[in-house]
Amino acid sequence: MTSLELVLRQCGTLCGVLVLLCGLLIRSLIPIGYMPDPEAWRNGQVTMTFCTADGTTISLALEDLSK
Repeated sequence: MTSLELVLRQCGTLCGVLVLLCGLLIRSLIPIGYMPDPEAWRNGQVTMTFCTADGTTISLALEDLSK
């Protein structure tokens, strides 16, 4: 194996690891059990709904802090 092939293989492995880490990072930003509420979006609100283990849901309306 030439040095160029070795460098390309290492680069490919590094790129694969970076893609995996980016995917895990993005996934960690979304809470487990989160469901978007499209009806609230239509009304101009952001509501986070969480499903709990016993089947109930908890909804939190987020306030607009830009005002």
